[in-house]
Amino acid sequence: MITIQKLHKEYNNKIVLQNVSFKAKKGEITGLIGPNGSGKSTLIRILLGLENSQMGMALIDGKKYSQLGDNPFCIVGSFLDCCQPYPTRTGFQHLRWIGLACGVDKNRCNECLELVGLSEAKNKK
Repeated sequence: MITIQKLHKEYNNKIVLQNVSFKAKKGEITGLIGPNGSGKSTLIRILLGLENSQMGMALIDGKKYSQLGDNPFCIVGSFLDCCQPYPTRTGFQHLRWIGLACGVDKNRCNECLELVGLSEAKNKK
């Protein structure tokens, strides 16, 4: 479960998140919607421990991201639009690299690409 409690974030005296609270239970589909600059990416970055909030908590199964164990990205998957982390890798190579860290075999990586309609693009950079 994802729990967001009274999250507050400001940049240069501009409030981006103000007293945001919600729960997303396991098995539910939850979407963050809003215009550009409304705090969606900031909330996710706080949840993933990439940014700090001035107040409030962002928890995954009752823990901060940094407390999820040795390999938290086996528990929480995310891909933010900030940058291309390894520009020389193909999409499949990057997915496979993450899969290896989490014990996912090559066939499952191919199944995932098929599931989201990206099989034909798997060798593109």
